[in-house]
Amino acid sequence: MSTSTSSPVIHLETSPIRIQVIVAAADLSEDSSMALRHAARYARQFHAHLHVVHAVAPQMYAADTAPMTYALRHMELKLGRERLHDYTTKIPEIRTTKHTETVVCGPPETVIADFVTEKAANIVVLGSHGRDGIAKMVLGSVAERVMRQSACPLLIVGPNCKRRLSPLRSVLLATEAETSDLRAAQYAASIAEQVGAPMSLVRVLPESDRDDSAASAAQHPSAIEGLRQLVSYDPETRGRFDFHVKTGDVPERIAEVAHEVGAELIVIGTRKHWALEDHNPFSIHSELIRIAECPVLVVPWLAAR
Repeated sequence: MSTSTSSPVIHLETSPIRIQVIVAAADLSEDSSMALRHAARYARQFHAHLHVVHAVAPQMYAADTAPMTYALRHMELKLGRERLHDYTTKIPEIRTTKHTETVVCGPPETVIADFVTEKAANIVVLGSHGRDGIAKMVLGSVAERVMRQSACPLLIVGPNCKRRLSPLRSVLLATEAETSDLRAAQYAASIAEQVGAPMSLVRVLPESDRDDSAASAAQHPSAIEGLRQLVSYDPETRGRFDFHVKTGDVPERIAEVAHEVGAELIVIGTRKHWALEDHNPFSIHSELIRIAECPVLVVPWLAAR
């Protein structure tokens, strides 16, 4: 396969990733139940072990704000296990999928991050907390800590995800065709291949000035070629992919292409130095999750295989 001298090639046909362990976080809300439905579907499709974990927040009982006693902690955990089991039995997809249920006392972001590391999870599934405040509530504490501590990809089910689960018939990779997207590309390609789904690739270019529309149009052929270089030049292999280049708002254009191709999963990576990029490095991811009609898999650039 020939390569471009301008940028390294990310080969989607190498280093397949096996999804063997899935951790789904349950806060017993309606949003969480939708996330668990998706987690169960993925567990069945990939024959993966599914862990459902629920965090019981520590309570302060004494007037002097002393922490709970062992007896009270034991009671909280017992009640938490009962509530979690009652909750999961009302979700048909979970009820009919082999899984384990675990309740841990502690802050949700700490419980999830530690549990994901302990179980060597390949994916952790989270639900959004409504149409507002997603950047803060989903990508602020829980997701950032999970990714910083365990580098585990997060499958986040946003508020606009379709309520009816359909077969995973199309996967969309949002990429800038850089080496920092390698892990996201490998996850997307592996998932698509394992379920026999076609895969689309999209790159969104920044908008040019109105007087420079010709220059903007000229970027598209080279951007398309950059996407094509991500896959093998074998005609049979090439036929499983299609390529899209858009201009404008990044989250909106990605969601637009996802709708056009009927994607049931969007995969997007994080940059190598994402923590230093701006005040809210997850702003694009947050907005995409808010408007996407399907779950978004956010893959840290250092995600383990």
